[in-house]
Amino acid sequence: AEPGGPSAHPTGVVAIDHVVAMSPAMDRTTAALEAAGLEARRTRRFEAGGATRRQTFFWLGTTILELVGDDTAHGDGPAVLWGLALTCADLDRTASVLGDRVGAPKPAVQPDRRIATLRTRDLDISLPIALMSPHPT
Repeated sequence: AEPGGPSAHPTGVVAIDHVVAMSPAMDRTTAALEAAGLEARRTRRFEAGGATRRQTFFWLGTTILELVGDDTAHGDGPAVLWGLALTCADLDRTASVLGDRVGAPKPAVQPDRRIATLRTRDLDISLPIALMSPHPT
């Protein structure tokens, strides 16, 4: 039989928007990703918890890899998967379907997008998951 196409999910999730990796050594991990042929498209620095944090973004086709970590740390160990963001066709509908399992949608860092956070701790899910409105066209 012919393989079927993707089916609609009841939550309205249509794609993986981005994966988030956390690194104990941002320079090392960035260099390794660039050596593998990925191009750092944007870097953002911000203060959090008394330290400067860095986010570096790489495109993986239609999905974004967001690399995060302390801006100046040079720790041992590998980068690890830290979070996942999913694109929803209609974020308000998704939030309605999920009810109290998700926070209220709010403006995202990206212009013209919104985000809501799945209450993963309450659901016994170890990976942080965000739900996002579609990219603007």
